[in-house]
Formats: sequence, C-alpha cells, structure tokens
Amino acid sequence: MSILEVKNITEIIQHCLISCSILIGAIWAIYQFWLYRNKYGNINLTSDIIVIGQKEDCLLIELFAQISNVSKVQHKMKNFTYLLSGIHQQDTIKHGVVEFKEIINGSYISEKANYYFVDANSTVNYSRIICVPLDYQFLNLLVRSDYLNRRNCTLKSAKTIKIHI
Repeated sequence: MSILEVKNITEIIQHCLISCSILIGAIWAIYQFWLYRNKYGNINLTSDIIVIGQKEDCLLIELFAQISNVSKVQHKMKNFTYLLSGIHQQDTIKHGVVEFKEIINGSYISEKANYYFVDANSTVNYSRIICVPLDYQFLNLLVRSDYLNRRNCTLKSAKTIKIHI
C-alpha cells in the first residue's frame, strides 16, 4: 500500500468521524433542549401579606411578591399586578360564599412599561406598603403576571390572612 492510498483512507476516516461528531452533537443538543424544556418557562410566583403595625386608624400592610426564574433562559413578562380585597368584621357569609370587597388594585411595575424581563436563575422581590382601615378581619392578596408572547399563560399566587389586632 502506497503512502498516497494511506493518506486517502485516513482522509475518508477523518471526514466520517467529523460527520458522526456533528450528528451526535446535534442529537445531544436536541435531547438537552427537550429534557430541560428550555423554551418553556419555569417561573415560580409567591405572594405574602405582612402586617407591619397600626398607625392611627389604619393598619400598615406590606404586599409582598417574589418571582423566581429557575430555568436557563430569560423570559419576557407583562402585567405584574396585585389585587387586595378584604372582609369586614360585620360582613356575613351567604350560602357558603365568601365575598371579598376590593380594597386596592395596582401594579408592581410601572404602568408605562409594556413588559419586563425575568433573567435566568434569578429571584426578584417586589413590595408595596399600603394603609388598610382597621375594620377588616380578613385580607386576600391575588398577584398575577402573564407571559408576553404566549396566549393563556398566566402565573397566579394568592394569600389570605386573618387580622389580629
């Protein structure tokens, strides 16, 4: 076997190995993408109502929200809103249905912002402090946010507390 024939054989083997490597790399990347579902959000939303204390004739309340992105990609979100509602001490429950009355409805981000980003592997805390009249016995906080480019994909978190004065 001449040197030229050996060179041709090694070039053929080299090209086959490179082609196989590219194919294996592509299959591995697709498998990882499917396994970790990177195009889908893995975002956790939690909320809490923290009673700070009494001031004159109202109760200072912190409306707390935490949004955590535990995926490997950044996500674009919109409408990071909260709704605080309550039940007065004198309210009655009719036919087993609890009717909370709206106290405040607002947003954790600027009303002018059309969207916000949640970076990969990050946790962000948001807080609003409000004053609630003392005659509320129960408070309910509903926090919600929507994915910007997906229909019917909403994150929600709710928390209900009893006021102890």
